[in-house]
Amino acid sequence: MTLRKLRMSDADKITEYCQDPLIPRWTRVPTPYTKKHAVKFIKDSIKKWKTGSYNMAVEHKGKLVGTVSLTKKDFDRAEIGWWTGKQHRGQGFATESAKLLIKQGFNKLKLNKIYAHFKEGNKKSERVMQKAGMKYECLLREDVKYKGKYYDAIQYCILKREYKK
Repeated sequence: MTLRKLRMSDADKITEYCQDPLIPRWTRVPTPYTKKHAVKFIKDSIKKWKTGSYNMAVEHKGKLVGTVSLTKKDFDRAEIGWWTGKQHRGQGFATESAKLLIKQGFNKLKLNKIYAHFKEGNKKSERVMQKAGMKYECLLREDVKYKGKYYDAIQYCILKREYKK
């Protein structure tokens, strides 16, 4: 598995993967998801590289399997997130890519804290966070709106002092 910059040639595959109802259910991906969304996502991702925020392609054997992002915030912290195409889930891609970006965040970007949210009920994302060394931090009440209904989100984080290289 490798991480690389997103490129315009990824737009069709991203659009295809984001048709899976689980991606908008568990992430903040718009629904319905169109190629226009994918192109905007890729263009925004390219611009963010200059600020030290990364949206990256997760690639395995030359094929895009998902994306992972590390978005810098204030106070030396960043938010991490990911999604994986349906046929590539359960193979460790989300965990491995999260670990790589956490390492980059602490070592290269000199962050103090990296955090992630998941919508209540998304046990698979919770497990990825735990495997990546993150710990429960708080409940964010009615933080996510999906199909007109509000849901709680759970936040996990890892601090630089807790990070084991």
